[in-house]
Amino acid sequence: MNNRKIIQLNKAKNLFKNLNLLLSTLESDRKDRRLEKINNISKVVINLKENYFLLQDIYHFDERKLYNWAQEVKKVGKCDVCGETEKLSAHHLWSKTLHKSLAYQYDNGVCLCLKCHNAFHKKYTNIIQITPKTYEKFKNICQGQIRLYGVLNYENIY
Repeated sequence: MNNRKIIQLNKAKNLFKNLNLLLSTLESDRKDRRLEKINNISKVVINLKENYFLLQDIYHFDERKLYNWAQEVKKVGKCDVCGETEKLSAHHLWSKTLHKSLAYQYDNGVCLCLKCHNAFHKKYTNIIQITPKTYEKFKNICQGQIRLYGVLNYENIY
């Protein structure tokens, strides 16, 4: 994926964040502020529509292949970080959005429980950060906590 697409994708993500922020505070504002926010929301929606086809192109994946990939990755049977055996998911080591050619390769995946998977994506929100290096850093932080405290506190990861 070229730099232009990455910039456009990050721009669209920021637009979604702005839209959510505007909508979440809309009801508590005075009437004149509401009108201003509604105008801002309209601008955000127009920008999102302009980026729709680009986003569709970036995120188009074969759902059946991704499902098969995830099933194969989860055959490990336990979370690679905490050892949990319930509610497992498959995590891409290299971002599937930036590295489409790796999206369905089994060695580009690691088995995580949902808590660890969500914690990783909460800590590393930018798709550029989804690399094996950031995963190893995340894993070391988590396993360090487990060694020190005997339990993983997800609040201390962020």
